[in-house]
Amino acid sequence: MEKKFRILLVQSDKTNGLVFKAMLKQVDEIEIVHVEWPEEALPAIEKEKIDLVVSDLRGKADLGGLELAEKVRSHANKNISKIPLIAWTAYNLPIDYQKATEAGFNVFLTMPDTEQRHMLEAIKVFIPINVVHA
Repeated sequence: MEKKFRILLVQSDKTNGLVFKAMLKQVDEIEIVHVEWPEEALPAIEKEKIDLVVSDLRGKADLGGLELAEKVRSHANKNISKIPLIAWTAYNLPIDYQKATEAGFNVFLTMPDTEQRHMLEAIKVFIPINVVHA
């Protein structure tokens, strides 16, 4: 049996969650774990074996994607603190990119501009997936 790589999607917008899942439906090696808000993400990361996180920058209360990235990067468990982080967000100003990078995101992608191939290329940097382009 092939190894399934687990991607945690942190996305509160249901449509964007469906778009993400559609982008990856052709990749058999990926299992998607989905939580809506950043405050749900860290417990999921600690409980599940997560290989990569794709997160919106938006959140609620005092925990958004930026704070999630900071918590992951400063986590005492080195397996968690080194998890690759991809920001996938509607916030697309240069300051947003700078803040995401400073918080610890490895890749910054904007929606709705992200094409499927860009998301797959970003993921392939961190986990070995086979993609058959139609």
